[in-house]
Amino acid sequence: MKIIWAVRTGNETDRPIEELKNIVRSRNENFLGISFRGKRDMCLLARERKVSGYEAVSNLCNLYREKCQYYKNLDRTKFEMPKEPLLFSQVLRMAEELRICPYFLQLRILEIVDLVSLSYNYILSPIGWVIRRYVPFRKSILVIDEAHNIQTAVMNVNSDSISILSVRRAIKEASTIMDFPPDLADSLKFLAKIMSKMRDRIVEDDLYDPEALMKEVGLSKESLQLLVKFGEKIARRRAEQGKSPRSYLSHIGRFFLTALDSRDVDGIFSLATREGENLKLELVDMRCSEVLKYIWEEFRSVIFMSGTLSPISAFSEVAGVNSCESFEMRSFVDRRKVKTALLKGVSTKGEQLSTMMKDRYLASIKAFLSFINGNVAIFTSSYRIQGCVLGELVEIADKLGFILFSEREGMSGHEARAILESIKEAAYRGDKVVLVAPMGGRFSEGIDLPGKELIGAYIMGIPFDRLTKRTQLYIGYYTRLYGARKGRYYAYVVPAMRKVSQAIGRVIRSEEDYGTFVLGDERFSKPLYNRLLPDYIRETAETISWKNLGGYLEMSKEVG
Repeated sequence: MKIIWAVRTGNETDRPIEELKNIVRSRNENFLGISFRGKRDMCLLARERKVSGYEAVSNLCNLYREKCQYYKNLDRTKFEMPKEPLLFSQVLRMAEELRICPYFLQLRILEIVDLVSLSYNYILSPIGWVIRRYVPFRKSILVIDEAHNIQTAVMNVNSDSISILSVRRAIKEASTIMDFPPDLADSLKFLAKIMSKMRDRIVEDDLYDPEALMKEVGLSKESLQLLVKFGEKIARRRAEQGKSPRSYLSHIGRFFLTALDSRDVDGIFSLATREGENLKLELVDMRCSEVLKYIWEEFRSVIFMSGTLSPISAFSEVAGVNSCESFEMRSFVDRRKVKTALLKGVSTKGEQLSTMMKDRYLASIKAFLSFINGNVAIFTSSYRIQGCVLGELVEIADKLGFILFSEREGMSGHEARAILESIKEAAYRGDKVVLVAPMGGRFSEGIDLPGKELIGAYIMGIPFDRLTKRTQLYIGYYTRLYGARKGRYYAYVVPAMRKVSQAIGRVIRSEEDYGTFVLGDERFSKPLYNRLLPDYIRETAETISWKNLGGYLEMSKEVG
């Protein structure tokens, strides 16, 4: 049997292979593996033509494969199959040197490897057929790494959206087609106008009826199929011109066809969401267990692993796992190296952070920073809460000799990596850094800051989703599936507390690490939330007033 090791994103696929390389090297074993990446990362023709984006590169490949020199060279060129585990970058480099297609080269390598590391998408979406031709699912063991993410991942894969901007670009595309029907163009213009009116009515998000909207703007199923057809024509023409072969007409047509077909499916909702001056129409698929239970049946067996799967009964029910053997391992953390304070008198509960509550938070954060002599993080419950205190935090950090970095909404991966490197460098240079970031953001999960790179964290509130229409629909749907008590717990409480645990987990990455934690919300003392915290937090926690944090930390001295 083969092993399929599924990770959250393509960027994480190298990690399992790097570990495998170490294992094979240390044990002198003959075990092959590869980190698999999609066409967007592996297409040399797309690089030459400066085509980017998954859909555009996929279209380019489909249109030009038989003419592509790299693809033709694959059968003309002799190459040796690997004798050791390979990262995708090694496959790419080998293909570049031989001038053959890297994507199809890795597909051939798949046939001989024992393990393939890939993103969730190849398991959760229809693109999995690419893999199963070379690695039969029925004869494979599937490992779901960081399995707590699977709930969100399957929703993202099966959901879609368009915006006013998408429609305007589709109108522009239509104007370049000589035989594009005038009435169809008018319908698209009317759609953009109706969406603008919807935007002005909506505060955050609300349900809309796709069938009623299509009737209002005069788009039938036949019209939508025509949009797809014209869009494909646009994509081919753009490819011939050396441009990215994408089409907004096709996307809009497919979006509404799917929305109409899904209209009566419980768990799939049509939402209109306002984003500043834009409006996004979304097809949101909240089904999880119903979709996933059929996926797991395709494999010989499945292993789910994560540091934040508890409670496993809740995870297995939501993830569609009908029967499983579970094993919970006590964390390796040395309790003597951990200090934890649960604060009374502070909470982010409610729509607004009052002036009094804001002052309490700032005072307790100042006490925390005054005690710590090294890199720390302040993980906030949301960007909104972060914005309430960030200005004052900059001043406090400056006065206490900290360099402050903050995550902002929409931050690029490049910016995030630069901040991460700065944090690491500061730790070994002797400077002190305070990172301010929301739980559930880029810095609260999936990053490694071992040893003195991060020695403490202040958790500011519980990151519950705001009770928008989307959140209400999610809770309502889970309530229908699992009952009133479980529904809210599974849809609202457990996901928020997993974000807390993930943020806390950034501090202690090995048995040698130590950490100081302040959980700034009195709700953490309640059994409903407390039992979902990591064991080393529960077992070392002391509940104190926010007023006494400075004295408590000073009196007990720094851990480690």
